[in-house]
Amino acid sequence: MKLSLQHFETFLAVAECGSFTAAAKNLSLSKASISQTIRLMESTLHVSLFIRTTRRITLTDEGKLLFTQCQRLRNELDTARELVNGFNTSPTGTLRISCNPHFAESHLITILEKYTALYPDVKIETLAEERMPDMLHEQIDIVFGVNWPAPEDVVAKKITTTRYVLCASPDYFYKFGTPEDIKSLEQHRYISHYGRSIDNIVTNLKKPTPLTLNSKLSINSTQLMKKCALAGLGIVQLHDYVISEELNNGTLIEILSEYLIEKIPLCIYYQKHRFVQPKIRQFVNLCEPF
Repeated sequence: MKLSLQHFETFLAVAECGSFTAAAKNLSLSKASISQTIRLMESTLHVSLFIRTTRRITLTDEGKLLFTQCQRLRNELDTARELVNGFNTSPTGTLRISCNPHFAESHLITILEKYTALYPDVKIETLAEERMPDMLHEQIDIVFGVNWPAPEDVVAKKITTTRYVLCASPDYFYKFGTPEDIKSLEQHRYISHYGRSIDNIVTNLKKPTPLTLNSKLSINSTQLMKKCALAGLGIVQLHDYVISEELNNGTLIEILSEYLIEKIPLCIYYQKHRFVQPKIRQFVNLCEPF
């Protein structure tokens, strides 16, 4: 038989009390139950743990060795209980965040300033990347500022909205003309994002439209896509917050907005647990809608 933690706790109580009766009282058990547990332990271990007389009980040599080890075990358990109690108080440990690079610069830094001031004991690892990671296998706690559909085991909390913009430089439109409708994109040079599937190369259309685009340039960085568009290399589709300055100063010109959904949510993602770790919960709390 494999002895359980409860067996060792009972033994420790008897050894400290020096009495089956006193141990039973401390553990709110019957004396018979205590005696049965000790007999079971001795039978399983094939040693006597106590020397019993009519007046008192004392530990055998084997019992003394086990008593010392059980004291260490109790200290470790007390430490573990204190640690568990702390789970619901102050955040600790390492917080791993995956975030779109541009959104990290425009929004994440401000939140990190607040978070690190409030919770200096938390180590933060930030991955600036343009993809949805496998949160479980890559041990990612937070995915911040993207709009991918959440898997079943992940919570998506909306923090703001954005919209996708189709645009290109004035020089590009001067050389190649301006598309009149969404199907006209097939006649133009298109800069696609490497992370999008071929059937989602132009995303968030109000009405799904099959497109066969001339996309000779595929890039995994929105910043580089923007620079290529500014250089007149083609039409791009980017989030409005990435190109707001360029749209305002006219170095990029928006087209075909009537074909795209006006608003889409940007979310913070974290794994779905009954009890969310404080380091994650407090970060999410700082990401109120803005």
